Amino acid sequence: STKMGNGRRRRSADEVRRWEMAGEEGQLMKYEDGKWREIEQIDRLKVTKLEGQVWLTLYRLLLDENCRTKYEFSSYRKQCLMKLQGYLIDPLLEQIPYLADLQRYLQHLSLMEPPAAKTSLILEQIPVLYSQIIKDWGEKWEELAEKQSKHLLEPDPERLKAQATRWIDSYNFEVLENLVEGPPKCSSCGKEATKRCSRCRSEWYCGRYCENP
Repeated sequence: STKMGNGRRRRSADEVRRWEMAGEEGQLMKYEDGKWREIEQIDRLKVTKLEGQVWLTLYRLLLDENCRTKYEFSSYRKQCLMKLQGYLIDPLLEQIPYLADLQRYLQHLSLMEPPAAKTSLILEQIPVLYSQIIKDWGEKWEELAEKQSKHLLEPDPERLKAQATRWIDSYNFEVLENLVEGPPKCSSCGKEATKRCSRCRSEWYCGRYCENP
């Protein structure tokens, strides 16, 4: 980080929350459902779909055994991961109870050296696409450019709509949540939960008593 002229510290790139920004009048804005929305003060700590996807991805990367053994740690990566502890506050853990396991993992990681990644997979870069393009279009570049321009510069609206729908379905919050191992936990008592809040669709409860204490 570097110091700014007014004495405040400028946040480094790994600390910037890309789904938040300040509006023209200083109001909090969050990126939801493809657009920036002004957030009321009472909802400023409510987790958005985009933020939830980021946290669940980190959970999967660091706590899934297959991912963890292949993730190559370095001193810089460990330093960046340690900064996540400052964001794992109670309001976030209440909305995504699984992150309590991530919080404990980061606490343990701060006191130990992470295990070395297994290098069982060897990748060799082979220019398959380049070779095929040269073979098929080596003397027909103008024809290729004209064909590609119809897809890239003048895309069909229906095709774009279908592609956007596939992306939305792929990064659906509930789909990513299913990747987390184990049953959901009650945001009130921490026990195994079976009922999801019908209003926010993010919190889980074990029964009516915890949902309406």
